[in-house]
Amino acid sequence: MFMPIGLPWAAAWRASFQLAGGAQLVADGAVRRERHALALRAAQRRDKVQQSDKNREQREYELNHDD
Repeated sequence: MFMPIGLPWAAAWRASFQLAGGAQLVADGAVRRERHALALRAAQRRDKVQQSDKNREQREYELNHDD
C-alpha cells in the first residue's frame, strides 16, 4: 500500500483509496469473497469424493477380512 512519508496511517490510507478509486477496491473485495466461496465449494466436492472413496475401500476391506 502506498504510504507517503509524514502522513498518519489513516490519512495515507484515505489518499491511496481515493487514488486507486474507492469503488474498485470495494469491487475487489466482492471478487475476493466470491473466489473464496468458489474455493470452499470446490473443497467440499473434493472432500465428498474422497470420503466416498474411503467408504468404498473400507467396505472392500471388511468384505475380504471376515472376522
